[in-house]
Amino acid sequence: MARLLALLPYALLAAAAAFLGARWDEIPERFPIHWSWGGRPDGWATRSAAWVFGPLAFAALLCALLAALGRTALAERPDDDTRHRAERRLARGVLAGAQWVVAATSAAAALLPFLPGPGPVLAVGLGGAGLLVAGAVLGGVRLSREHPLPPSDARRWRWGLFYVDREDPRVLVPKRLGLGLTFNFGRPAAWLALLLLLGLPLALAFLVARAM
Repeated sequence: MARLLALLPYALLAAAAAFLGARWDEIPERFPIHWSWGGRPDGWATRSAAWVFGPLAFAALLCALLAALGRTALAERPDDDTRHRAERRLARGVLAGAQWVVAATSAAAALLPFLPGPGPVLAVGLGGAGLLVAGAVLGGVRLSREHPLPPSDARRWRWGLFYVDREDPRVLVPKRLGLGLTFNFGRPAAWLALLLLLGLPLALAFLVARAM
């Protein structure tokens, strides 16, 4: 059953590709793929295999990379205790949910030639992302209740997910699962770095959209 569920995002992408292939002649020669803040189309694509099927292929590749990450970096280890196994299951679940969000959003975006505007794509993407974040937070809260951290760790790891220690001078600390680094949110520099990481791409996207 788990393997079948893992294949469903690819099935969704394949269904979108099959739909587009079957209705190829109905796809306009040029169709909008970008809209201004006023809701007017200002970016266009042509009816070609690259534009029509390319985003679906890229989404399938991204889903495959997320799945590979879940199978390798988040695989259970012999020395894992009960909490670490539960943490890894939660992380794999989040990655699986991310595959669904990628597949659903990409499938919706592929149908832009048949849609009146970007509204349905935004609804699927933002709604899926919101559900994913909510699921991750609720999963973390449940994990912290069912497998509480030792008092020494609980003071630093809020909900078992976010490291907060004002006495620790480090801005970056190892993640609990050992998969890279995470911010020490007890340090102001960490919040500044997070703001820059989130704000700069959004600002760049805004400038590019205004320039188009």
